[in-house]
Amino acid sequence: MRCKRMLEVLVILFLGISVFISSAGATEYTYVGPDNGNWSTSENWSPEPVWSPEMPDGYPAGASNSAWINAVSSNVNVNLDYSISLNGLKVDVGDSLTFSQAIFNLSGTNPYVVNNGVINVNNNSY
Repeated sequence: MRCKRMLEVLVILFLGISVFISSAGATEYTYVGPDNGNWSTSENWSPEPVWSPEMPDGYPAGASNSAWINAVSSNVNVNLDYSISLNGLKVDVGDSLTFSQAIFNLSGTNPYVVNNGVINVNNNSY
């Protein structure tokens, strides 16, 4: 009986740690760089991305992460200069995301795009 109870506690503890680890990696990155800045410049994001298996090049990417282009003081355009996968993307009013050679892929659980600005793809605006 005592071993069964200990096993139950260990299973619950393991599941709790697994849920914590899987949710702990989710981050929303906000663009803080200049107009016409590149997505791949890690200093253009807050918090500044650090290397991880989902982000080996140090810019926002990965199925558990999202990005928000929201320039508060002026409108900005962000150049997506590398192909990425994200769980979510928000483009705020007056701001834009432009890409022509890169691929943007939505992945993860409940992927989303909230576009209140402009997304330019191969010279077409959406």
